[in-house]
Amino acid sequence: MTDMHEDTQTRRAGFWRRVWALFFDSAIVFLPLQILVIVLYAQTNGAVQGTFGFTTNVCQDVPVLPEGMILDPPLSAGFNTFKQCNVGVLGFNMARTLTAGKRTQDGSASTIFELTYSLSPEGQARSAFSTDIPANLLLLAYLVFMEHRTGSTYGKRAVKIRCIDRDNVSQTGLPFRKALIRNLAMWIGFIPALVVWGLVYAESTRSDPSASGLILPLVIAAAISIAWLIWITISVSQKRDPIYDRLAGTAVIRTGPEDPSAQIPPALPSPGG
Repeated sequence: MTDMHEDTQTRRAGFWRRVWALFFDSAIVFLPLQILVIVLYAQTNGAVQGTFGFTTNVCQDVPVLPEGMILDPPLSAGFNTFKQCNVGVLGFNMARTLTAGKRTQDGSASTIFELTYSLSPEGQARSAFSTDIPANLLLLAYLVFMEHRTGSTYGKRAVKIRCIDRDNVSQTGLPFRKALIRNLAMWIGFIPALVVWGLVYAESTRSDPSASGLILPLVIAAAISIAWLIWITISVSQKRDPIYDRLAGTAVIRTGPEDPSAQIPPALPSPGG
């Protein structure tokens, strides 16, 4: 039994295989969407924009708010830094933004609160539909669907790994519930950051926004996110199932003629379990 358990551990997919698989899968989903957004951005005068995927930001500082520009919500007094950015792929723009900053000094500590507005291709303020959330939801749907059907995405196939159900290793694909749980559980550590981001956005809609009360929550949320990433990285680097795979009852293994996945037993419980 010990030999079987050790053999299972040696067949766990390592860190870089998982990273490259996610990179390939992101490219498969995002690149066609980015081409679509590039076309829509140009055809709708900036009404459709996106900053997701593999992009470059070209930014320049502007000394003052461009004359005649009307922002919604309007800026309160004290905003004194302005920056315009073009976001795109290979020189083709997907979005254009204006970021206004308000720097405050409290003793030796300096804080800056920023608001970002969408701009048209000509640089005029306008409302725009962001495709960032739909694009990431589509990536999530792709990962869940592929892992449910075959246990492997196109990216995983490229690096010869796949997901297995630890309760039924001979099964092709994961139960839908487990595929959904493992892909959602990856982001548990980022929930505090999302909550704080929501608070920052709510603060930005006030007539006189200030980030002074959100500095500590931002620091805590960032620390939690970093610790979550480190925990997952260490687990995967040591060929152990990361927390999201353990929660889902799944594992990611190497495949190949010399490494048939059908012969892989599920992870054995610890001696005290």
